[in-house]
Amino acid sequence: MARVEEAIIGHVGENLDVHVLAELAGCSPFHLCRIFRGRTGQSLRQFRLQQRLGTALDRLGDGEEDLAALAYDVGFSSHSHMTEAFRQSLGASPSELREDLRHSELSRLRSRLRGPSGSRRRWF
Repeated sequence: MARVEEAIIGHVGENLDVHVLAELAGCSPFHLCRIFRGRTGQSLRQFRLQQRLGTALDRLGDGEEDLAALAYDVGFSSHSHMTEAFRQSLGASPSELREDLRHSELSRLRSRLRGPSGSRRRWF
């Protein structure tokens, strides 16, 4: 499962096929989905969405301006798809959250604690 999680995290902007992920895990797609949910409490889809939202939120905190490009970069099909996912999961749009982060001391403190540039983070 660790290889599957790392593949999703490492390729957050891609929609890796369940067959590819199952091959990494050495099992069938059906078995992967069952085991993954059993170990993480989330479906592959939920985990992938959480990783995408976390990566997007991190970039918003860094001051990302182009929301359409951000949506594409983290694997959403469109800006509106990303916005809807943010509203459903976090209760606010990406632009609203970006403004909150800009005016937050948390943003400055988070940047001081962040590891080396490019480090991948697990969002759960």
